[in-house]
Amino acid sequence: MTPENRHYFASLSQMADAGDIERFGFTPPPPAPDGWVPCARECHANAARWAGLKPGRKVVRGWLISGEFGAGGYQFDAHSVGEENGMLIDITPRDTIPGSFSPQESPRLSLRHQGSSEFFDALLLRCASIKFMPGA
Repeated sequence: MTPENRHYFASLSQMADAGDIERFGFTPPPPAPDGWVPCARECHANAARWAGLKPGRKVVRGWLISGEFGAGGYQFDAHSVGEENGMLIDITPRDTIPGSFSPQESPRLSLRHQGSSEFFDALLLRCASIKFMPGA
């Protein structure tokens, strides 16, 4: 891991330790005019497509906190959601059956990406999912 990436994930860990976490649940999107349905494991493409369907929507890139390991250690998984009227909207289903949505899912915990889109894209290539332990 590069020093720049280590510093980035250490900053995410500090944000999580400080409680700078956003919570959001899964929201099934209304039917798209062309019949498009978001697919599991395609959050980045789903968020971009959803945002493009209506003016005023945007893509928010960030990291799900999928686990805690004490001493500031976390499992971070890259994740993109949409934002509309200040609310985060996660349209990507967790299951693998397209079009099958479970509104009973527990809220996801997330940290917003701090930095450029280019840096996030570069991280996706190397560490889209990472178990980060500060000092390790």
